[in-house]
Amino acid sequence: MIPLIDLRRLHEPCADELRRALDDVLNSGTFVLGPECTRFETAFAAWCGARHALGVGNGTDAIEIVLRALGIGPSDAVATVANAGGYATTAIVACGATPVFVDVDEVTCNIDVAALGATIAKGVRAVVLTHLYGRLAAPDAVAKLCADEGVYLIEDCAQAHGARLSDRRAGTFGVVFLNVRVGQHATPADHSDKMWPKIAWETVIWRSTSAPKAAARSVHICARPS
Repeated sequence: MIPLIDLRRLHEPCADELRRALDDVLNSGTFVLGPECTRFETAFAAWCGARHALGVGNGTDAIEIVLRALGIGPSDAVATVANAGGYATTAIVACGATPVFVDVDEVTCNIDVAALGATIAKGVRAVVLTHLYGRLAAPDAVAKLCADEGVYLIEDCAQAHGARLSDRRAGTFGVVFLNVRVGQHATPADHSDKMWPKIAWETVIWRSTSAPKAAARSVHICARPS
């Protein structure tokens, strides 16, 4: 029988390396944060073309932290799509803001840029742009639209980390991006170091009030150079 999902095919080429890494963690006795996490944050930030990386709780928390750092809250509207698992919606609602669902393209199932333009014209403060199925959701067009209208663009690269448009990776078009991996590892990034203190401070506050949840998984917040 052919399995629906066979992750062994993905892991087999690097199985020995993975086992050594797991042994290092087990032998260190440090299962939350620690030197391995720091090394990963540094390497992943560099791979993304970012300056910083920071561990928090999970992908949904990363979206919430970024929204809060951008000052999104009650009375604000945030545009997103309804077919991306509901994670952006959860984070938007957690901030007290209102999610505004935008129609999707019938071919790519990513956000419809024309429909987004009409939504922005009605008044939103931010857009969470999710790249689905490894396909970039027209980030160049959406970035220009958001820049022209003074709207924050947050990229959710959960299903497209490493994808490129010309020489730019997914996540380098918006003010902030979330690069989420299997197991809920996420990396928000922004255009300059100006955003980083806000994200880091929000993360410190969030961790101090939700330590058990933050200890459960690993998410990484990054800021990329201008």
